[in-house]
Amino acid sequence: TNYTLDLGNISDVGVTSKNYDATTTIGTICNANTNYSLYLGDGQNRIPGSYRRMKNGSDFLPYQLYKNASRTTVWDATGGVTNVGGSGGLLLSGSGGLQNSIVYGRIPQNVSMPNSVGQYTDTVVVTVTY
Repeated sequence: TNYTLDLGNISDVGVTSKNYDATTTIGTICNANTNYSLYLGDGQNRIPGSYRRMKNGSDFLPYQLYKNASRTTVWDATGGVTNVGGSGGLLLSGSGGLQNSIVYGRIPQNVSMPNSVGQYTDTVVVTVTY
C-alpha cells in the first residue's frame, strides 16, 4: 500500500518562515492480542543523525516524521525492524480489525530553501514486525 504525506506548497525564499505540518494515516490489521511494531525507514536521502530530505533533481528540502502530535519524537527504525518494541517504532497490540496510526510530518521553520522550484519527493519504507 502507498501512503501520501503532502506538506503543501511553499513560497518562502531563503528560509522557511514557519513550520509546514501535515499528517497521514497508516492502516494495519493484526490478529487480536498479538504485539507488533510499526517502523518507518530513513527515506532515500536522509543524512544519518539528521533530517530526512525530499529531493528534486540535485536539490534537497529537509523534513521529519514524528510519532506524536507535538512533533518531538522522531519515527524511525531504531531498535531494529526485526524486533517488536524497538524505540524508534510504535508498539501496538492487534485487535483483529483495522488500526490506524498517525504519522506527523514537518518541514521545520528556518531551514534553507533549495534553489530549484518544483515538486520534492521522498520514499519511506513502512515495516510491520510481529
